[in-house]
Amino acid sequence: MSSEISKLSVQLTANASGLVGGLKQGGHAMQELEHEAAELREALNKIGEGLEAIGIGFAAMEAWHVFAEADEAASNLGSVLRATGNALDNFDGRKFLDGKTSFWTTGGKDGKYGSTLIIDLNHRARPKLCATYERTLRQSEVMRAIVVLRAGKDDMVIGHEVSGPDRLATERRGVGGLLDNDQFFNVFDTAGVEMDALGVFVFSGRGKDHGLSEIELYE
Repeated sequence: MSSEISKLSVQLTANASGLVGGLKQGGHAMQELEHEAAELREALNKIGEGLEAIGIGFAAMEAWHVFAEADEAASNLGSVLRATGNALDNFDGRKFLDGKTSFWTTGGKDGKYGSTLIIDLNHRARPKLCATYERTLRQSEVMRAIVVLRAGKDDMVIGHEVSGPDRLATERRGVGGLLDNDQFFNVFDTAGVEMDALGVFVFSGRGKDHGLSEIELYE
């Protein structure tokens, strides 16, 4: 599996680089984009044969939460705040479009240090792959850092005596990630790590909006 993912990563990097070059040249940009997106999907399907996409159930409002780092003394509930953004507005299948970029948390005071989405998987899962998608066509707007986290349902709980999301920052929960990312599409090998909730941290830069267009998990 690891070797197949490595081969896919090389292919994705080459495809994305070619796509960016094509967009700079103009012309049939949208046709090229649709073609490249189809190839990326086909590549993912090839290594995902025998795997099942995990139904995340975004329709259940209580099944997910977005958290963002709080300013100093901005909250007495720990170092995180529930963000005001609605991540469901972005999970609409509109990947790789030249329009409004997706964000879970704006780059204001609650989003200086990135944003974390936690999703209740509704069962104990052992996912093999996690795919993340940007919406923007501008490389300057992609997430600079992405971290896939082994989360739990109790990580969603915040209160005066407990701040669950803080544990994702202080414990070794990362199962895959990227720094200095410049790609529109990434696949992470999650190695079958057991989890009942998925966490994804993203950071675009100080003062910038943070978020992704789509997340797919394969078990």
